[in-house]
Amino acid sequence: MCAHHLVDYDNLQFTDKLRRFSQFAPDGDPQLAHPCALSILAYDPHHDRLYLLTSFETEDHQGAEQIGGYLWWVSLNGFYDQQPPQLVAGDDGGPVVFEHKAEGLAVLDDSRLFVAYDNDRHLGLGSIAPGKTRAPCEAPYTMLAIRD
Repeated sequence: MCAHHLVDYDNLQFTDKLRRFSQFAPDGDPQLAHPCALSILAYDPHHDRLYLLTSFETEDHQGAEQIGGYLWWVSLNGFYDQQPPQLVAGDDGGPVVFEHKAEGLAVLDDSRLFVAYDNDRHLGLGSIAPGKTRAPCEAPYTMLAIRD
């Protein structure tokens, strides 16, 4: 985190040195089936927490592309106390795993999240619409209900 301000022509000028405030290494979680990296961080003002969206793009043993993502959360106080984020659990108690490459996240209100996918060259829609494909300019998405 660093201090900054806008200067002439709306350019951003940093007024302090960059320094690490927190470090998140999602690959260390034993529940993950795929190595992943952080895609986005979103603040939920309704529950005073952060959501972290990670995605993966790997190949299986036969060379087939594997894409998807995971959703994590941490309370804002937990973040400040350097607590690690936790995987969001689905209805089955296991982590929420997206079948598409999760790249965008928005908190819509106190009970819904919007997750957008960017599958790059993979045009299949999977379980969203089995056997159907999307156009290169289209993106699948998911609306999630938040239940505490």
